[in-house]
Amino acid sequence: MIAATPALLRGKRIILVEANDALFCALKDALEDAGCEVVGSPLSEACLLVPFANADAALVDNASADAAFEALARVLAERQIPTIFIAPEPPGGILSRWQTHLRKPFTEQELLQSVCSAVGKQMAAA
Repeated sequence: MIAATPALLRGKRIILVEANDALFCALKDALEDAGCEVVGSPLSEACLLVPFANADAALVDNASADAAFEALARVLAERQIPTIFIAPEPPGGILSRWQTHLRKPFTEQELLQSVCSAVGKQMAAA
């Protein structure tokens, strides 16, 4: 497992899709404090953003596993953008090798560790 270090996350571009405003702000703050550049949007806009986004990883709330969520997950997998789905339970049947799950509730350290692992996965594939 890759250790969460500020140097590893500094300057990394992270797509953040979270419907809860308070949680979105908390996640964004934690990632920015770790040196990440955060690009955030609601799920409906993320489907339009992701095909063109240059990102090192994505954090996606999968509270509503509907058609828009499944389309977003598919595009992220096709683009080989390491994705962390955040929810109480893992999404059913859609995880690819580029996708992992972070169980709610989680600590800031668990968040940063997951993002470091995702970024490390992309760096190893490059």
